[in-house]
Amino acid sequence: MNGQCYALLMLGFIHLWQDDYPRAISYFQDTLSQAKLYRYKHHMAISLAQLSYIYSGTDRIDLAQKLAKQALAVARKTDNAFFQLHH
Repeated sequence: MNGQCYALLMLGFIHLWQDDYPRAISYFQDTLSQAKLYRYKHHMAISLAQLSYIYSGTDRIDLAQKLAKQALAVARKTDNAFFQLHH
């Protein structure tokens, strides 16, 4: 299932790069759901961070901050070297 999470995550990025925010949000939320189900903390942290990024450009700053804090909390619990370097 890690491959499915990765594919959903990449689809989220592709739609984000095309400024298709509703579809990007949908894919990042799908990634987050799958990542939670299979406990893929790396994918959870990235999905939360990207959702935070998208919402930070709207009037939903409170949601953006909440998602960013969740992303940071998850990232701190992962064994991913990238997250550990930036901790």
